[in-house]
Amino acid sequence: MRVFVTVGTTRFDDLVEAVLDPSFLQLLVKHGFNQLILQHGHSPIPPQLQTASIINRQDNIIEWTDTVSGMTIQAYSFKPSLLSDMQSASRIISHAGSGCILEALYLHKQLFVVVNSSLMHNHQQDLAHILQQQGHLYFSNSVSDLAQVFAAADFSVLKPFSKPDRTAFMNILHDMAGFPAPCSSVPHNGL
Repeated sequence: MRVFVTVGTTRFDDLVEAVLDPSFLQLLVKHGFNQLILQHGHSPIPPQLQTASIINRQDNIIEWTDTVSGMTIQAYSFKPSLLSDMQSASRIISHAGSGCILEALYLHKQLFVVVNSSLMHNHQQDLAHILQQQGHLYFSNSVSDLAQVFAAADFSVLKPFSKPDRTAFMNILHDMAGFPAPCSSVPHNGL
């Protein structure tokens, strides 16, 4: 099974270091994972990956196998889209940016969010907290409790997250403007 880790476009060095820690890699193996895909953004490549072989020069993807856990790790800084890595993962560990959270939830992936507590105002915690209360994901307030919270999480009880129904809003808008309600089977310019 594959786990995908994304830090987004900012630096989140602590998360990169935490998911590559040998004890966390062993925890992932214990949960049935054998491959970790890491999008490390602007965070530097960790020392253990600096000697790894480059397997895809176009995307600058490096691959390394952890000798303690046996976990195969692929890492890259950026790609035009994370969609294929998100789709192929059984579980996603993500920074708390709303874009990544919603994309993972729309894909119905098991999601674990780690809040970057070094960011100003820590607004990301609010969204993660609400979505955890609703049963859609698990989250950790900081990297320091990542392993403990991850180990205790029961991902089998997470509830699917549905995209919002935009037809109700369209019908209200059309009604207020004095137009007849649109037929739901006819596309209206992508709305």
